[in-house]
Amino acid sequence: MVIIEYLEGIVASYKNERFQNENEFRFEYVINDDVKNKSKSDILFRASNSLIIPYVLLKAKYKKYLEEVEIGKYINCGATPSFALKHLPINEIIIGPSLDYHSIKIAIEALLVKHNYEHVAITKSNVPYRIS
Repeated sequence: MVIIEYLEGIVASYKNERFQNENEFRFEYVINDDVKNKSKSDILFRASNSLIIPYVLLKAKYKKYLEEVEIGKYINCGATPSFALKHLPINEIIIGPSLDYHSIKIAIEALLVKHNYEHVAITKSNVPYRIS
């Protein structure tokens, strides 16, 4: 059992070598053993083709900052925090393996337009789609 626990702890840090040039960032959020004690509102679910996937919404510092600005927390502050960028420096979005690349690309293009991102390349990953 100790080996399995160790492997569960490091498995997210390994990736297929075909993803190496994508320089992706991975975030891992671990829910402790007793999921039943988590608040019902903490864990959300979404459906995939054949899976029910649990997930947790994490709030970025910038989003929290914007919410606090709205309620007037920083009225007399005079300075903007360094993390409060108007745009992230996104040059390219690589769409991972999918059965419907075209629909995903259209949705990403609409998202970029909505948030005033221009000149962001959208490309298709060369990693094959995994069917399990």
